[in-house]
Amino acid sequence: MLAEADTVALTPYVMIDASGVTIIAPRAEMGQGVHTTLAALVAEEMEIPLDQVTVHHGPASHAYFNGAILEEGVPFAPTDHSWIAGTMRGAMHIPAKFLGFQITGGSSSTPDA
Repeated sequence: MLAEADTVALTPYVMIDASGVTIIAPRAEMGQGVHTTLAALVAEEMEIPLDQVTVHHGPASHAYFNGAILEEGVPFAPTDHSWIAGTMRGAMHIPAKFLGFQITGGSSSTPDA
C-alpha cells in the first residue's frame, strides 16, 4: 500500500489523510483482536473516536519485524528485569529485523506493536 501525495506517514504504521487515520497492522488477525486493539490504542492516544481509525494488513517488509517473538526465547524469566536480561531481550531485535520476522504468534502482537 503506497501513501498518496496528500497523506502524512508518521511511522510505517500510522498514516493520516483527509479521510482519517489508517493503521498498517503487520500482524495477521487470527481471532485474537490485534487489529481492534491497535486501532483502540491509536484512537485513544490521538483522542479521536475509534470509528475514525481504519486498519489494513501490512505488506511484507523488514520495517514490520517482530522482535517480541524472539524476546520470549531468551533464558530469563519474564519478571527478570536485570541488566543482562534486558540486554538479551533487546539484542533479539537484531536478528528479527535482519531476517524480516514478520510473525504472528506467541501473544506477541500487541507488545511488539
